[in-house]
Amino acid sequence: MRMEKNIPDLVLVSTSSYRQELLRRASLKFRAVAPRFEEIHDHQGNPAELALALARGKAMGVAADFPNAILIGSDQVVW
Repeated sequence: MRMEKNIPDLVLVSTSSYRQELLRRASLKFRAVAPRFEEIHDHQGNPAELALALARGKAMGVAADFPNAILIGSDQVVW
């Protein structure tokens, strides 16, 4: 008898077809959802901190909908 592990759902908070393809190529089972987060680009600080803040905001925007999932929020900044 094989024991099934409780593996949390993986949720990509992105509509990016490129990011979805990256996860498919890694053979990961995931669900993609659109972020519900208003991006504000008036940040004067470090570009890496801005990308991190935007990624975190995207993930947090849907966190209540997926309380037991692993959320992947991502962003990039061209500087």
